[in-house]
Amino acid sequence: MLPTVIIGGTQKAGTTSVFRYLSDHSSVCASHIKEVDFFLRYKNKIDAEALKKYESYFSRCSSNEPVRLEASPRYLKLSDSVAALMHNYLPNIKLIFILREPVSVLISYINWKSTSRKKSLSIYDFISLAQDNCLVLNKDFENKNALGRLFAGCYANKLRDYLTYYSTDSIGIFFYDDLAQDIRGFMKAICNFLELDSSFYQNYQFNIENKTRFYKFPNIHRLVSRIYLKFEIFFNQYPSIRNQLRLFYHSLCAAPVKNYEITESHKMKLNEFYEPHNRNLSHLLKQKYPNLRLPSWLEK
Repeated sequence: MLPTVIIGGTQKAGTTSVFRYLSDHSSVCASHIKEVDFFLRYKNKIDAEALKKYESYFSRCSSNEPVRLEASPRYLKLSDSVAALMHNYLPNIKLIFILREPVSVLISYINWKSTSRKKSLSIYDFISLAQDNCLVLNKDFENKNALGRLFAGCYANKLRDYLTYYSTDSIGIFFYDDLAQDIRGFMKAICNFLELDSSFYQNYQFNIENKTRFYKFPNIHRLVSRIYLKFEIFFNQYPSIRNQLRLFYHSLCAAPVKNYEITESHKMKLNEFYEPHNRNLSHLLKQKYPNLRLPSWLEK
């Protein structure tokens, strides 16, 4: 059995939390691990053996669970490589895209990277690329990564890639703004899109997953993160154990939050880069989803 629903993006927009919430629903069976990334890992070699591997992520699913779920947030970022390929193998899939104001995504990404790497990209790297219109690009990995991350927030063309192959009924567009403001209402909207019983979340305890934190011992945290990924299948089967261990670990190792605060001048420079892309996105959504309520960053 292959998935029937994929949370396809975007990164740093609450996809992990939504994946966990849906995983707990009685009508949903989630993949063994969250980010399968099948159409990125096997894009040049999808055969019977690869598809069998894909099915193995849903081996514990039964017919009593009509929704088989995975979440691979990079699918939106890399839409030009994924959309057509996905449609070849999953033409009847439902896709969920959670969009977030792109400058705030960059800040969240910078904060997150600073917890996992000794040297991380700074806001100046992104501003430099934005001001150069990305015409000057060194061949080193960091600049290529910065370029990809910068354009990850240019959602309009990426959504068009999927809308070329899937109908609007198959693609659900949601906004991080609504998730941050009203989690229960957000999940009700998700359930309506997936035709699930939203009453499941009436008394549900929502925990924030994958929240960016800082740690006293970054090297140890990187090691712990690798260990977690190795045993992710086990922790997904026993979420209560995962949650308790996480609380214990954070109580011992979490450091005071030191989130980067963007200056108004920096924000203005990045907004200038994203403004035409946001305008294109607003036009696209008003055309394709006329009843969709847009957040303030798209109504400006």
